[in-house]
Amino acid sequence: MATVPHPTARTRLAVAAGRTASRVSRLLGRGHGAVIGGRVAMMLDPGVLARLTAGRPVTVITGTNGKTTTTRLVAAGLGASRRVAANRGANLPAGLVEAAAERADELVFEVDELHVPSVVRETRAHVLVLLNLSRDQLDRITEIRRIADRWRGLLASIDWPLTVVANADDPLVVWAVGDHADVVWVAAGSRWGEDAALCPQCARIRRVALDGTWRCECGMGRPVTSWRVDAVGVHGPGVELPVTLALPGDFNRANAAMALAACAARRAAPVVALAAMAAVTDVAGRYATVPVDGRQVRLLMGKNPASWTEIMHLLDGSTTPVVVCLNARGADGMDPSWIWDVPFELLAGRAVVASGDRRLDLAVRLTVSGVAHIVAADPVTAARSLPQGPVDLVATYTAFHDVLEALHVRW
Repeated sequence: MATVPHPTARTRLAVAAGRTASRVSRLLGRGHGAVIGGRVAMMLDPGVLARLTAGRPVTVITGTNGKTTTTRLVAAGLGASRRVAANRGANLPAGLVEAAAERADELVFEVDELHVPSVVRETRAHVLVLLNLSRDQLDRITEIRRIADRWRGLLASIDWPLTVVANADDPLVVWAVGDHADVVWVAAGSRWGEDAALCPQCARIRRVALDGTWRCECGMGRPVTSWRVDAVGVHGPGVELPVTLALPGDFNRANAAMALAACAARRAAPVVALAAMAAVTDVAGRYATVPVDGRQVRLLMGKNPASWTEIMHLLDGSTTPVVVCLNARGADGMDPSWIWDVPFELLAGRAVVASGDRRLDLAVRLTVSGVAHIVAADPVTAARSLPQGPVDLVATYTAFHDVLEALHVRW
């Protein structure tokens, strides 16, 4: 059993003030309050995160796509056998304080990619899960190399035991891991490869074999994996288990494989952990199905070309009507021309509505893709315009949260 820290009087005061700020934020309808509460606590005690996590195992999960879902799965998997606290969406350092202040045996943190080095060092994390690296939007295309550099520098400087659970199918992740000794490699797959077409070590064109393995002339290549997921199930050291998730898509099976490897690294029984993951039905509103005037609207969020590509493949072959909602506010990326990298052609043959702030940009893209559609400003109104029955609603970050608010979805 991990030791629960006994904080100093200053830390206790900082946590109490942070909790008060969080409650006020919620009462004012300004969100969950985790960030403002953490900021208040860190102002009063700059070392509050390190003090609250001292003596307890910390698992840090990061990556451009899937970190919120994987964090939820790891927390469920570990929580089946011990007390676990995890943050909820607020993935900057201030957003971690609320979870760190809970009485728990273990802590599971989703962390923004750029802040991973500082959080790992401050918490002296036990496990680091590296899912993937791709550009979020066009204005951040050079950021992924900077992130990989930071991860590589972090792992080269670690002077305590740290297990890295890493996706062997993402060359940027493989390069970032470098020569770190304790690595659990997972064959999690990577449908989106445009951001790693060149070898991250030497910039030559990277050759990929039909089976997905890859190797460059410089010698860098896909590591030998100890965990993999396929149509049958997940396979690991002494583990052969079917994967039956409530969450849809191949990408969530990959997230589950990464999560299971992380749970195993924390000595959780895989069969127990996987059963707990199977009970997760939605993540921060994503994948939830909401009744709307006789329609069952499934909510999906896409942030960038990689995640939108996965969602298009998830929807491929279905006849369910779909609302596609595109915003281009700050959190979405101000330049929406990345939509030309998304295979919207897979939506052809079904009822489609283009919605959101940039619905006209989206309408042009759908027209070029040969996808018949109509245009509506509001995504919820658009859903109501479709026949009763199942409806898929896919939205960018800010549009998704607008929909959650409009439909009174609590998460």
